[in-house]
Amino acid sequence: MSESPVLGIYESTFAPSDKTDAVVIVGEKKLHVNKALLSYHSDYIKMLFNISSSEKSPPEILIEDVNFEHFATVLSLIQCNPIEINKCDVENLLELAEQFELPLSKFQLELYLIGSGMMKTDKIRLADKFGLNELFSQSLPTSRDDYMNQYTTSVGQQLSPNFTFFKTLSKKTTVRLFHQLVKIKQGHCMGATIYKPKSIYESTYAQSDKTDAILVVEGRKLHVNKAVLSYHSDYFNTLFNGDFKEQTTHEIQMEFDEMDHKRNAEKILELADRFLLLPSVKRTLEQFIISSAIGYFMKFRIADKYNLEELLTKQMEYYFHNFHICNGLIAFPFYENMSDDTKVKLFNHMLKYA
Repeated sequence: MSESPVLGIYESTFAPSDKTDAVVIVGEKKLHVNKALLSYHSDYIKMLFNISSSEKSPPEILIEDVNFEHFATVLSLIQCNPIEINKCDVENLLELAEQFELPLSKFQLELYLIGSGMMKTDKIRLADKFGLNELFSQSLPTSRDDYMNQYTTSVGQQLSPNFTFFKTLSKKTTVRLFHQLVKIKQGHCMGATIYKPKSIYESTYAQSDKTDAILVVEGRKLHVNKAVLSYHSDYFNTLFNGDFKEQTTHEIQMEFDEMDHKRNAEKILELADRFLLLPSVKRTLEQFIISSAIGYFMKFRIADKYNLEELLTKQMEYYFHNFHICNGLIAFPFYENMSDDTKVKLFNHMLKYA
């Protein structure tokens, strides 16, 4: 009996399932997608579905002149099973996110860049090119040397203004860098601020032609799309489509315990776990936590608790370089409850410093 062929990451991410009802064709390859989800996140792709003359079932649309792997990666960023981002491809992915009007994919890529180890000049260039304001704020120079090129002469290392780089930037970005330099020279620069999402709950969940239900949380209304929420959460799929009173109720009351705002990121992970949303929000929250002001021991605990592999790896690479740090971790009461898998990974990492 022959074994079934092993699917590649792109084919398995977009394999047909009970959540897919449409097909996007790129070259000779097919991506099975959820039409409502894709149409909600991209007006461009929604238009393609609306003008498609295909009478096939499931409906199909053709995407031409794009790199299949890049397009599949960008598309996956709105799903609950995103493909891992390759740093070398980020600029191409951002171009596709803009071309196909996928703001959520663009936001995911911005979060990735904020938490990455890419050079500041590269981050500033991408922030300028694609209008990534949070990335720019996180990448602002913090010293005079950040504005300079370093080169070697017969008398040693010399610095000169990086005119070549600054000439590639827009006037708006150059002016912001000028104002930052003035702050640095006057001793008023405190460095880049820690990334904190703006308070935009009302605007994010405002009523629109894409919303068809309301979640009421602590007396405040969140206008949502049933199909999108059902795609991301089996909990809400059952709530909206099961044999419950909520199926015919336009407003649904959501009950929560009082939130500790000092632990927002972890609390959101707990709520995501409770409402079966963790796969969908995991990537976004992981990137936020990586770039947040949460202490590195706490980040380590959260990474272990919610199996956040990238967060765990970054904490080990950035902070765990000596056994004094390890001893500090072991002294925390939560260490006893951490998984053996995490402890083994830490052991293998620390062998390099033994």
